[in-house]
Amino acid sequence: MPTYDPYPTDAELSELLATTGEPLSHYASLPGAPSTMTMLRAIDAGELPATRDGRRFMVHRNDFAAWITARRGGDAA
Repeated sequence: MPTYDPYPTDAELSELLATTGEPLSHYASLPGAPSTMTMLRAIDAGELPATRDGRRFMVHRNDFAAWITARRGGDAA
């Protein structure tokens, strides 16, 4: 009978983070990043795609990069 392991392996955890993204606090801590409030307003306006994880918003790094590029007047594609 196989044993149950409640903890994900490193590969499973990496895959999970790749699909769910990073919390806003991660991006807000980057040099030159907009404030958390600015990002929350962008999420509220539908400009920055995000998912909820409890009380936190999670943003995929590709979505964040595209949003930042668009904010700075570049081509997000």
